[in-house]
Amino acid sequence: MKQFMSAALRESSCGATNKKGIEMLKIIDGGENRFRLESATGVDVGWIRGHALGFRGLPTEKAVIEAAADSSRALEIALAREFMGHPVHDISTSRIRLQHDGAYEWVADGYRPLARILRPTSGQFPEKAFGIEFQVPSYATLHVTIACAQAVWRVLGPQLRIPAMAAASPPQPSRVFPFRRGPSLVTVPGGD
Repeated sequence: MKQFMSAALRESSCGATNKKGIEMLKIIDGGENRFRLESATGVDVGWIRGHALGFRGLPTEKAVIEAAADSSRALEIALAREFMGHPVHDISTSRIRLQHDGAYEWVADGYRPLARILRPTSGQFPEKAFGIEFQVPSYATLHVTIACAQAVWRVLGPQLRIPAMAAASPPQPSRVFPFRRGPSLVTVPGGD
């Protein structure tokens, strides 16, 4: 599994935050055009699937609406940095409303959708918090989508309700050595 991390995290002396105190985002490869987004502590906070990027953990619908406006602005600035001439629209808080398009519920600025709302569910895979999903343009490459996810994370990270990681036991050796002897891997005696 590939793991991408921003240069600020590699250069940071503390590992979890950069020099400005912003928690870093881990981007973990999950297959073709699919990535899992984790906080610096290893908590799953979002995803990238093709040209959609999303985060979960917002406590209320009002928080989702406010986050959509702030995050959409950060997303457009990141796109304008990558694609010269990409417009950065002014977002008017007086025009922000919820809009249904038949299949999805969106936070919209007038008639322009900003972000899709993902409501908490209680089915087979229950969610206790709201989620938010953004669409990047089809001409954006995977690298640009990752840069956009990091820009949105800088805005959304402090607003997300992220559960604390349970104290993990110290890491144990894997009992499988990467050294090859003949046709099979060498294992530790008594290892399962």
